[in-house]
Amino acid sequence: MNEKLQSVIEKINKLRALATSSNPNEAANAAARAAALIDEYQLTEAQLEATENRESPQIADDPILRGKVMPQWKTWLVSGLAEHFGVYSIRQVRRGGEDDIKLTGRARDVEIVRYFYTWLSAEVERLCRANKPPSCGMKWTITYRNGVAAGICAKLKEMKRAEADTRVSTTSAMVYLDSRFALAREVYVKSMAPGHRVTTTKGCYGSDPNAFNQGVRDGKAINLGSQLGSGDPPSAGPRLLR
Repeated sequence: MNEKLQSVIEKINKLRALATSSNPNEAANAAARAAALIDEYQLTEAQLEATENRESPQIADDPILRGKVMPQWKTWLVSGLAEHFGVYSIRQVRRGGEDDIKLTGRARDVEIVRYFYTWLSAEVERLCRANKPPSCGMKWTITYRNGVAAGICAKLKEMKRAEADTRVSTTSAMVYLDSRFALAREVYVKSMAPGHRVTTTKGCYGSDPNAFNQGVRDGKAINLGSQLGSGDPPSAGPRLLR
């Protein structure tokens, strides 16, 4: 790897760290700048993996979400992004307090999930403001947001299937990348206290089918970039990498 590319990777990693900032403007700007660099230089996790030591999955200290009530669309978005990038997400229920959603995975992968979540959650809110009919209330808003998140997650699964169909690489780096989610889940399960169980969250689409379906369409229409090796222009949205 040449010095220029190494410098770009270091800059991207710094921007990823800034994208987890509690300052929403700073986080959004850092996420957008990091995504533009990834898109411009066509970087992939396999390229990074070939030049760095493989990290063991760890449970991140800081939760990506916390609250007594967590909007369904946010939990779906975190879950979809986490699985796409080989990270395991788990909701920790705390009686009488705020619940946490924590991420388990390689530090770099966890950072990627965080900054794409920063960008896409802002995009969900933007689409909601842009498309909400004047006569509709909170029921439409809740259901539409759920739909957009569901559409994004469906698009991520489509991208993963398309990549699997076209990829012919069988290098050890690619095999390792494909196993990241299972490795991360194993690390979390081993850390659990006796008697603790891993459960799945039930879906909740909302009570306005038209709003949900519109949200799904709008979520799928977000420019997430295409599978590895495509040449989207730098002005496109962040390229989701495997």
